[in-house]
Amino acid sequence: MSYDKNNVSEACVLAAHFFSSYKGVTVFRIGGKRSGAFGAIFLTRKNSDADTVRHEYGHILQLRRLGVLKYAICIFLPSWRRWGSDKYYEKPWEITADILGGARAGKHAADKIAAGQAYLEKRGNMRLIACIRANSDLKGKK
Repeated sequence: MSYDKNNVSEACVLAAHFFSSYKGVTVFRIGGKRSGAFGAIFLTRKNSDADTVRHEYGHILQLRRLGVLKYAICIFLPSWRRWGSDKYYEKPWEITADILGGARAGKHAADKIAAGQAYLEKRGNMRLIACIRANSDLKGKK
């Protein structure tokens, strides 16, 4: 199989042993328990499926929308530290990753989708310092 930077097949990404690409984004296959995204997609070799690829691509789209610093503070850090009171995939930054990436279609309630979109929109319009302050509300809610 040859490398295609603009690959759109989740199956090709999942078949890769070390690295591939998905919609122009480099994908690294990693050991460990959790996949993630920060400029590239880091996809676990175990427990990853097509929805995982799409979800992590959704995080890439969040990064593009917010920029690196806001993404790091408002999406990556709360996700990595598991801040917030909802179940993991019901947190606003995880729901918007699903929606933007096209993952888990029909799995989220309309009110949760609206809350996720509001979270992303609000963070996109905030100054960086306001994002940092907003995160202080999330830290205590694990």
